[in-house]
Amino acid sequence: MAKNILVVGAVEDVSGGYSGPGSVPMSSFSSWGPTDDGRIKPDISGNGVGLYSTMNDSDTAYDSLSGTSMSTPNVAGSLGVLIQHWRDTHAGDMRSATLKGIVIHTADEAGGDDGPDYEFGWGLMNTLEAASVITADVTEPIVISEDTLSNGQTSEVNVTATGGSELRATICWTDPPGNPPGNLLNPTTKMLVNDLDLRIIRTSPSATYDPWVLDPSSPGNAATTGDNDVDNVEQVVVYSPGTSQYTVRVTHKGGLSGGSQAFSLIITGASSGCQDDPDCDDGLYCNGAETCVGGECQPGTDVDCDDSVGCTDDSCNEGTDSCDNIANDGFCDDGAYCNGSETCHVTLDCQAGTDVDCDDSVSCTDDS
Repeated sequence: MAKNILVVGAVEDVSGGYSGPGSVPMSSFSSWGPTDDGRIKPDISGNGVGLYSTMNDSDTAYDSLSGTSMSTPNVAGSLGVLIQHWRDTHAGDMRSATLKGIVIHTADEAGGDDGPDYEFGWGLMNTLEAASVITADVTEPIVISEDTLSNGQTSEVNVTATGGSELRATICWTDPPGNPPGNLLNPTTKMLVNDLDLRIIRTSPSATYDPWVLDPSSPGNAATTGDNDVDNVEQVVVYSPGTSQYTVRVTHKGGLSGGSQAFSLIITGASSGCQDDPDCDDGLYCNGAETCVGGECQPGTDVDCDDSVGCTDDSCNEGTDSCDNIANDGFCDDGAYCNGSETCHVTLDCQAGTDVDCDDSVSCTDDS
């Protein structure tokens, strides 16, 4: 089965509207994954039971039909709406991988466990939520990124979680053609050519979050997290992320066929701007306290360590988060010998020396 297509499964009508994973009933006929090499298929699910559709009996013929041949055009029509919405809000057309990534990213959870599965794929298509993500990208450019990764390159997006229930990132790319084996039954040879990797890293306290993975040898098991090396879609979810700072990182394994790989990245539950002053703190003392103003971090003012004492060396100590004001007698030396050695006092400034005593205790000498 091809990697870069959007495979659609069929579910029954969600009567009363979506209210949770258990409200999405699987149809009796929809085919389940995995593919021979363990990829997640279907990608998405849509209503394919009892859909009112056109018939070929006449120009006015309609009937209710069921099948993935109904869920697929149902989803395809929604994709057309999303393409038009993109054109209305963005310049040019989005990549096919972007459209696929948005649909997967915004799908409603279906099935008995969190994450994808081989029955519903990534869940039930939610066209309204997908359109909302496209709209959000207009004012928050980190939401949807279309980028290219070159050999040996790492792509990073620094974000601040907005304090919602989750921080979610999805990557999708149009992978080059694989090299299928000969005429074999259920070959498990991996068809992924360019293996990109998605991770979310929390800045403090440090933590790394991995993408969803499924086990094709136990297809009924719940999704876990780890290293996905078969799919050209990866998704990482951080539950209860707070308002911490995170880095969304894209890397790759081995060499990239063609020297580079275009990819699309979708991020929700975060912003590129700050929420409050702590989001901007760079951990340094001497450059002052950074502040958050209108969603943007503003630099602090360098700490002023001048103690107004002319004879001290004044400097900022990053190791102790304090100012060092060190007495330097050299600033007080007037170059004269006879009036003694001047000294520096850290609060009283330069102090006069004591005149040199030239009395040699001989009464008949002029001492000077």
